[in-house]
Amino acid sequence: MNKKLGNHRTCRVEITDEQGKVLVKGKCINAVLSTDLVRSQAYLELTERDPSMLDIYKFMRTYSADHRRKYPFNAAYKGESFYLADGRDQHSPALQYFERYKAETGNDNFDEFRKVVTK
Repeated sequence: MNKKLGNHRTCRVEITDEQGKVLVKGKCINAVLSTDLVRSQAYLELTERDPSMLDIYKFMRTYSADHRRKYPFNAAYKGESFYLADGRDQHSPALQYFERYKAETGNDNFDEFRKVVTK
């Protein structure tokens, strides 16, 4: 389960193979993967095969059930779902969608963006 330890957010991570066998387990604290996980053969092979997994948010969405429970998709922009936090502090994907919204509409009001994506 996702735990709050002081000011730290911790999620469990499991990299599995195609058959669901766990290749390596680790944790992520404040969006930083544990050293053991990053140095594992499974992680190195995964990121070599799919460099997009170097994006911590994409990686966590794929390999951490804790992360998916804590940050469920609750917004969508042009058919693409993402997690939108309650406050002003947002995860990187939400900010990227906001930047697209601003570029496409010319509107830089985050509250208006929030209304559009959470309908």
